[in-house]
Amino acid sequence: SPSNCLPSKTVRVLTKLTDDANLQPITVYVHSNTTMDNFIYLKEWNVFPDAKEGLICGVAKLNTVLRSTMDEIGMKDGRQKLLDEVSLGVKLDIWRLLVLWEFGGVTLDVSTLDSILYQPEEIAGNSTSSSKGYSDLAALVREWTTSSDDALLYWINNEERQRSPWKERIPFTDVIGSAPNHPLIYFAAKFVLKIANWDSDKSISDLGRTTAAKPIQDSLTQLLRQEWKNVKIGDVATITSSTKDSRTIRFLNGDQAFPSELTYPPSSWRSMLQPFMEKVRKDRLTYKRGKEINEILLQGIMKKYADRQTYIEIDSPFSCMEYKLNMHLTEKTSRRETVECISTNENFCSS
Repeated sequence: SPSNCLPSKTVRVLTKLTDDANLQPITVYVHSNTTMDNFIYLKEWNVFPDAKEGLICGVAKLNTVLRSTMDEIGMKDGRQKLLDEVSLGVKLDIWRLLVLWEFGGVTLDVSTLDSILYQPEEIAGNSTSSSKGYSDLAALVREWTTSSDDALLYWINNEERQRSPWKERIPFTDVIGSAPNHPLIYFAAKFVLKIANWDSDKSISDLGRTTAAKPIQDSLTQLLRQEWKNVKIGDVATITSSTKDSRTIRFLNGDQAFPSELTYPPSSWRSMLQPFMEKVRKDRLTYKRGKEINEILLQGIMKKYADRQTYIEIDSPFSCMEYKLNMHLTEKTSRRETVECISTNENFCSS
């Protein structure tokens, strides 16, 4: 949330949720932008020592692409406000993994909560929009509080007819649940910080921000190799280790659990394109020779500049670190260095 304050109607819904006798007791914490900054910057991150640098570099890397996009479409006014709004996505991508690692629980941002609670009437059907939203949120809470699994991971783009232009299902990062110190979250946090910090990792891909879905995919590959791609919706993936200790991840259908406006296109694109398009319409901007600026055009421009973010070249538009650093941050390493495992739970680190 931008601040610790929520609209009174949202507070009433959350109060109703916590008092609902049909649900197990829950506690709702509201984290403002300042709270997120304090959590990342003021804490000593022994497990994730590059957390602070990751936030700084990840935001700077994305902002370089956004500024170049603004230049190309002739956007001159209100640039910093738009940059702050769009780059907040990087902060959320990093923060949600770190807070889940520390405390566990379920994370979702205010815009996601609003989309669930206040659905258009045509989606809500015969019920009112607010009652439909509450029942959907209550169903999610019931799923979260009754699950015996260690992590809950929603997926979107599950059916072939949905997939163009994306070829496979996509992890829905707006809502993630896990127990504290879960290996899925551990490796996802490692990978999101690698993507944010290292020059050779782009800030934008076909799925939008590379700090959103890709770290989850990379974490699953680290833990389960390619077998995670064969896990069906509704099934559970089990992470085993050298001891009898194991962790689970339940795969859930995000297309059914959330309103369509949240699931298509992927939110990491939507959170960048919507603010840009609102600004384009407000300023009545057009592209070269009066061509209309639409989301497809913006996607192409952003991806073009992201592709130019290369590993330390003289003409590279961005460089945050002179060399890739290993996860201990104690020495400079080769360009092929892999993510090293540092965990308070030795069961999930190879020797």
